[in-house]
Amino acid sequence: MYQRSLDNSPLGKSSLVLIIAEKNIVARRIAHILSSGSYSTKKVHGIPVYFFTLNGENYACIGLKGHIIDYDFPRKYRKWILTDLEEVIWSPLVVVAKEARYIEALKALAPRVKRIIVATDYDREGELIGLEAVHIVKKASGRPLEIKRMKFSAVTCEEILNAFRNLTDVNQGLADAADARRAIDLIWGATLTRFFTLASGARDVYSIGRVQTPTLALIVYREREIEAFVPQKYWVVVALLEGGLKATHIREKFNTLKDAQKVKSRSKGSYAEVIDVNKSLTKRKPPHPMDTTTLLALSASIGFSVDKAMKIAEDLYRFGYISYPRTDNTVYPESLDLIGILRKVCKGSYEKFLELILSQKRITPTRGPKKSKDHPPIHPVSYLPPGKLSRDHEALYDLITRYFLATLSPPSTWERVVVRLKVGEEEYLLKGKRLIDAGWERILKPIEEEEAEEEIITFEVRRGDRIRVKEIKVLERKTRPPRRYTQASLVKEMEKLGIGTKSTRHEIIKKLFSRKYVEGKYIKPTNLGKAVIELIERFVPIIGSPELTRKIEKEMDKIETGEKRKDEVIMETRRILKGIFENLMKNVSLVGDSIRESKRKDLESSKKVGICPKCGAPLIITRSKRGKRFIMCMNYPKCRTTYPLPQKGRIYVLKEMCADGKVHKIKIVWMEKGVKKEWILCPSDYSQEKEK
Repeated sequence: MYQRSLDNSPLGKSSLVLIIAEKNIVARRIAHILSSGSYSTKKVHGIPVYFFTLNGENYACIGLKGHIIDYDFPRKYRKWILTDLEEVIWSPLVVVAKEARYIEALKALAPRVKRIIVATDYDREGELIGLEAVHIVKKASGRPLEIKRMKFSAVTCEEILNAFRNLTDVNQGLADAADARRAIDLIWGATLTRFFTLASGARDVYSIGRVQTPTLALIVYREREIEAFVPQKYWVVVALLEGGLKATHIREKFNTLKDAQKVKSRSKGSYAEVIDVNKSLTKRKPPHPMDTTTLLALSASIGFSVDKAMKIAEDLYRFGYISYPRTDNTVYPESLDLIGILRKVCKGSYEKFLELILSQKRITPTRGPKKSKDHPPIHPVSYLPPGKLSRDHEALYDLITRYFLATLSPPSTWERVVVRLKVGEEEYLLKGKRLIDAGWERILKPIEEEEAEEEIITFEVRRGDRIRVKEIKVLERKTRPPRRYTQASLVKEMEKLGIGTKSTRHEIIKKLFSRKYVEGKYIKPTNLGKAVIELIERFVPIIGSPELTRKIEKEMDKIETGEKRKDEVIMETRRILKGIFENLMKNVSLVGDSIRESKRKDLESSKKVGICPKCGAPLIITRSKRGKRFIMCMNYPKCRTTYPLPQKGRIYVLKEMCADGKVHKIKIVWMEKGVKKEWILCPSDYSQEKEK
């Protein structure tokens, strides 16, 4: 079947140089660039393949769909049995087809392939994806084949042509490191997940992972700090001045209200006299070049989750608008033509920034703490015209582009002013700032604002001046607990502690939400998430510690550099896992009891919307296994009363009751094209509408 489709191709039975890309869109762009647009498309087993001729040789370019093969356990271990788990730890892994059509397409091309060029993303996963395909082609062709590598950091004409003219060898160590991680994560994740799920005796799956669990532990530990925090009262005395200014007493905090009131009573007078003015110029440096962690952290400012940000960034890369988005590098390489990029990018709304940057005597880009040779920091590579892609794509592109332009811009200059004032017998301080030169801040707002509150002073203050006092106030304050993590701050903390990699951290966070271990914009652990960490602390604390996952990541690095063999590292982690299971198997019943108790607490803390009309038990809002929200009776499965709910919008339970007097009305609030909309309904009415 596939032979006939190839015989009808533009190249007949001629030999081929096969270029393997990671995605179809990249394969098409590579074919377009190398052939100057003169390529033809033929489907092989339903997969697009791009054919063209270059320098007298025939080429075929195919895009994959990520990994086309995967690991699994032998069939006898597919059924989850508690007593099998120790055997599963030591079980050999089998290779299974993940994308059968792509495998068949590669096999169909193999008889004509004389040379292979790997053009997947240049990182661990990309190298493994490429070599998986190479192995399939080599095995199907039955003969030795020359293998080369195209290394590029952007899908642009210049980068692709340069990579094609300067082919390198594939990096087996890079692929082996990714292969080891895949095997280790499968063995650890599957066995630990099976244990907790089977121990619970429930139908729900309780996911445990080598990287996922230490990340969850961070969130639980932070929540404990917040719960244990006891706020302490203190008081401040402020002078509210003319012009909307606020000066604070030179003694910043008072431990008793009595002391603060004494200071207020001594601050008599209608004017504050300026007794000293201290001025200083400070320069605020532009941010360092963007790495993956910075990209994900800043994406929160435009309302993106880390997972959504990475998906959009990957699109922008494959469409040829930004450089490769998975990088630890924060130093632009000398070979990067920054001026050339500037001239390409500074069009439309960005054109006004070109003059600012080029007006400098010398353009000196900022430098961050991390330097690597694999990929440059994230930067735009071409101009994205408005309306070309979605608004989300445009928003992230704008963030990346402005950030890049800021790294090449001059510093901003601020005048810091500290004014010492006398009100009656007491002294106050007015701390302010005045912008002298906006510099890079014309392009991008500062990533982190100053912690201390500072007034923007728009007028000149001199010694001897008198400023009218409107009021002296004593304000009560309380010390604050640590802040909960946001997705942005969690990514930063994971990087700091060596948990996960630039390529996996956003996926780990997404998984914690999908498993219902955490919730909220300001991330809070659920009772289930807390219970998992409590069990791990009690029986196998090593699973929840960053040290173990950090150690394994270092072992991956050693595989990449050739210091260790892949099989050696996998065997070491199996031994560690065996020790973990010896403790867990001694406490199966305790683990199960704790999980069931946490499930009950989660249900009790769910939003209550009324009383079940059939059995009188509370009705609560919950979610199905597939994540769909609905209303259910707390007596489930004895009572199966349920009501469907709209799946979009925020739910508010109102005090007003429905006609039956047992169920509360609910309000759904959502945004539509920037407009806030509301809908008040009764669950039973909505249920009837759904049936219609």
